[in-house]
Amino acid sequence: MPADPALASALVDVRRAYRLLWSYQRRVLDTIALVAGEFGSLSFATWQPMHFFPPARRSVNPAEHWAADLLPMMGAEFFYLPQGRDRSLAQAGQWMLAINVMSDSGYEVEEPEPDPGSFAAAEECESALSLYIVKSMAERPVRWVEDLWDEMEWPETFPASVPIMPSGLRAFGMKYDLAEFGRSADVLAAVADFKARAAADLEISFADS
Repeated sequence: MPADPALASALVDVRRAYRLLWSYQRRVLDTIALVAGEFGSLSFATWQPMHFFPPARRSVNPAEHWAADLLPMMGAEFFYLPQGRDRSLAQAGQWMLAINVMSDSGYEVEEPEPDPGSFAAAEECESALSLYIVKSMAERPVRWVEDLWDEMEWPETFPASVPIMPSGLRAFGMKYDLAEFGRSADVLAAVADFKARAAADLEISFADS
């Protein structure tokens, strides 16, 4: 059976796209590690996709889910805690670093499964990395992600100072265009500024962690 020339050409683009994504994701993961390393002795706690389900387990049929579930780096969140902290429960006054990666701001999360052809033009969208320090103000131990982070009202503008919410969360966040992070020095300068602002806003000392 002869190959479809148009499809064959498109599949070449697909292979190029996967290789580009591989390199992109490696760079983003290295950037995340660089950011976390600037906070001293932090330990990785957990991560999660932002708007889609994680990739299906081996016993689950991926064809019955959205294709985006196999693209978790479209939007993902990574969480770090000072070493020695409980990875599940937060005590009053403790803090957590959250790193949010939005690879493409142009997609819509809506039913039924959206068609990428309907997304906003790529040139009009952004790829961004946001940093948050989340501080627990709850009087009792609460879960870092489910009780605090997942209940946060997302700010619309940055820098963002999130006041104490009913869940007991306070947070400070800043958002960066990934295009600003061309060099490691650019990342380190941004993190230094972020740390100073977050420490002042939340009245915490990273040196004590």
